[in-house]
Formats: sequence, structure tokens, C-alpha cells
Amino acid sequence: MTYQLDIDKILESSELPAFLLTKDHIILKVNQAFCQFFGISCKDVEGKRCYEFVHGLNELPDFCPLQGDAYTCPFPGCPGETCEEKPPCCPKEPSSALKEAKTAVKGFYHKDFFEPKLKKHLLVTLIPLYDERGEHFGYLHFIEDRTEEKELEELLKTTVDLYPGLFFINDEDFNI
Repeated sequence: MTYQLDIDKILESSELPAFLLTKDHIILKVNQAFCQFFGISCKDVEGKRCYEFVHGLNELPDFCPLQGDAYTCPFPGCPGETCEEKPPCCPKEPSSALKEAKTAVKGFYHKDFFEPKLKKHLLVTLIPLYDERGEHFGYLHFIEDRTEEKELEELLKTTVDLYPGLFFINDEDFNI
């Protein structure tokens, strides 16, 4: 089964910073949320390599979801190999999944990490894209800033660990 995607519409409608990336890691198109996140204009970034612009590096960083060892499957209980009962999600190396493409979208890459240049905790999701012949041509790349959540999580862990008495945290509905 092949899906037809309107990439421009997906980028325009996304509230998350997002961009279209070639398989060679060149940024083709960015959305307005991306421009606001980085404080730049589209012209400042389109045509540049993502790892040079975003990370300030000359090659993909170790934490990049497209690095073979950095890939983590978001599905719990996944055996770490291409799954047969659900969409392919767990190739041991990204290249193995890319070579066997038969649909416009096949699997995705998902990674939560700290970006030193931006000093932010990010969750990135990359969706490989394929043409009608099944050949890989790029990725849709989404960025979510998780810095506040991570900092709050660390604060809560520290507070719970250091508080000498009974302690619990509840939400606005008084659930512990």
C-alpha cells in the first residue's frame, strides 16, 4: 500500500518545529514553527546540512536517531528486529529498513536527548519518505522541546529523595 502525502500541508499545519530533510541530511523546507524555535528565516537554513545548522557539527552526532546504535524503538516489547505483525519499526540499522521500502512511509525513528548547542532536551521524530517506486528520498523531521518537563522531573526526583518525611505529589484533581 502506498500513501500520498502533501508534505507542504503537513509542515504548514504542524505546531511542532518541523522540516523536510533529504536522505543526505540537507534541509529542503522548514515550517514557521521551526523558524520561530531557532529565531531564523527559512532562507537562513534551507539548503544546509541539518547537523551543521542545528548541532554545529561536521557529521551526524552520536545521539542522532539515524545513527545505527542510537535508534530506539518506541513500541514496548519490540524484539529489536523488523516486526511482522505491525508496521516495520525496529530495524537494527536504519539502512536495512530503507533498502526494503515498499510504501511511501515505513516505520519511524524516535529519540529523546539533550542538545548541547541549544542547551535543551529534545524529542525528535523522523519519518522516512519513499517515492512511488519505493526508493527512499528523505525524511519528515519533527522537534519537540522537552526541557521544562525534564527540568521539572529532575526537581521532583531531587525533592522526593531529599525530603526527610512522608512526601507525595498530587495533580490538580488531587490524584497522587
